Amino acid sequence: MLRRAWTSYTELHGSDDEPRSERAVMIQKYLRNIAADRVAAHRRGAFESIQLRVTSLPIAPPATANGGRPEARTAPAPSDIRVLPWWKVTPDGN
Repeated sequence: MLRRAWTSYTELHGSDDEPRSERAVMIQKYLRNIAADRVAAHRRGAFESIQLRVTSLPIAPPATANGGRPEARTAPAPSDIRVLPWWKVTPDGN
């Protein structure tokens, strides 16, 4: 659920994190609600806003059939860190 929401968010928002369509706004709310639900499950008390920091790490390719690793043809992609703006969180999820 979270991974699909993040993928949709990155597809529909520019690097400035501004929604450019109604679908982008919907996905932003969906991502915010997933994050808020997860924080609420581990934290006592109310909170008014939430900020997400997403770290994407490259994953090594799987082993080949003979148990070895395939040779790397390109340099591994560097990790990517993206900090989203603070979002207001309300009890009704909007």
